[in-house]
Amino acid sequence: MIRIVIVDDEPLVVITMRTLIEKFGSGYCISTCCSNGKEALDYVTGHPEVDLVITDVDMPVMDGISLAESLSGQGSACSVLFLSAYSNFNYVRDAFHFGAADYILKTELDDKKLKAAFDKIADKRKKEGASAADTGSDGIEEKRVSFFHGMLESESSVPPEKLSELYAACKFGIRYPFFIMILRPGDVSDVMQRYGSSLSDFTRNICSLLRQFAVPYGGDVSGIDYNLYCCIADNAENLENIYAHFYDSAWTYFETGFEKKISGCISSFDELVKQYKSVVENFLLCSRPVVRAKRYIQEHYGDKELDMQTVANYAGVSKNHLSSLFSKETGETIIEFLSRTRIQAAKKMLMETDCRTFEAADRTGFSNVEVFCRVFKKITGTNPGKIRQ
Repeated sequence: MIRIVIVDDEPLVVITMRTLIEKFGSGYCISTCCSNGKEALDYVTGHPEVDLVITDVDMPVMDGISLAESLSGQGSACSVLFLSAYSNFNYVRDAFHFGAADYILKTELDDKKLKAAFDKIADKRKKEGASAADTGSDGIEEKRVSFFHGMLESESSVPPEKLSELYAACKFGIRYPFFIMILRPGDVSDVMQRYGSSLSDFTRNICSLLRQFAVPYGGDVSGIDYNLYCCIADNAENLENIYAHFYDSAWTYFETGFEKKISGCISSFDELVKQYKSVVENFLLCSRPVVRAKRYIQEHYGDKELDMQTVANYAGVSKNHLSSLFSKETGETIIEFLSRTRIQAAKKMLMETDCRTFEAADRTGFSNVEVFCRVFKKITGTNPGKIRQ
């Protein structure tokens, strides 16, 4: 078993790498994904069983060359494979100077080239006597899925002792007390329609994207089903931060929004079972008024006169009742949902068309460009003018 760490600050590259590697079969295990060299260095330092680090060259905080240099200085036994957009001789020279096993240009990357590099590294490690033994990490995701589904079954179907065994086999990288965040796509029917027979690929890719933002906060991630995901972290604030980053990227790469619910503090196994079951059972029951409200907002977000009363009238309930239902079932207010919908539409316009900032603001229902810029910065963390840079 070759245990791999992927290091790249571009989530789409990480998703692509995971997809390629998973095609190679059970001989390869992705231990974690990191967004910069410092995160990877910290992880490999604490996990000496890692066999291979696949890293980009140009990253924030710590670049790939510095990562390779640091690993070499620590005497790490793991191999380093560079994946870069740069063919500059100096980059290549420095990479091999610090022990790179191979150097692949992103423009030339395909499954055959990557597999050839893996085979070369595996042969070299075998000759050097490096350990490639299986540490029992195979099947962890399947065990986690069984555990999460088991918590929703009746006690007679999955007795407590069996659940406890499954939990131990899941090897979550976090201890009590912690919080869990349950996520689901905002429009499950749209996901089913668009992905159809490839829903398992959708699940895998969403987990990969979510993991990109969870790892820096010490979080752990599991894909329970295509319409349900779980993230664990030691405090609720970290989960909120993970969600904020993930939500924006999910819209960018998959054109899909996600809703969340965060549990209370969990200090024991019994509390985990109780809170998970409660959150999921309430979360998965999406009432007709909320479904109608979301659909109406998604179809009319460009209307400057759109207000709560109009949405409530379409949903067929009072404004106060809809407000309460919406927050309970989606984890955010109607105003927050409307703002996110508008900003994601505006971001797409700015990235894919030549429209100006004031035009994007006007087309997505904002009363003026000042309000638009303020909300845009709050949701995305950057200004509209920097989207095209």
